[in-house]
Amino acid sequence: MELYKIVVIAAGFLSGVTFLTVSIIGFMRDNYIKTKGIQTQAEIVEIKRNGGNRKPVIEYQTPGGMMRAKSFYSGSGIFFNCNVGDKVNIFYDEKKPKSFRFENNKTGVFLWGLFFFIGIMEIITSCFIPFLLK
Repeated sequence: MELYKIVVIAAGFLSGVTFLTVSIIGFMRDNYIKTKGIQTQAEIVEIKRNGGNRKPVIEYQTPGGMMRAKSFYSGSGIFFNCNVGDKVNIFYDEKKPKSFRFENNKTGVFLWGLFFFIGIMEIITSCFIPFLLK
């Protein structure tokens, strides 16, 4: 087998493994915060906009005082259908109170699912490259 085929196969395989790893870590982090985190109610105090994307900024009470944090995720109105002043349920990490997830987080599921799918497709594609490169 020629060197360039080996390089292409390795690059495809490694990028697939990278996407899979990132998706699994993301799923695990979201799941950790939702299962081990503290549930509370927060208020949306601002929505930062960048083009069509929206990134909510929320305030919520923690044992250490009032916390103000912006969402890790951003997205369109499909994912963040909320307005300033709305009350939302969140889970936050007791060790890192600025790290939170919305109770009905659709963006995380979509993002990590997409990364997982891309990773699987990269690995599968890298298996067929020797047959495509002649």
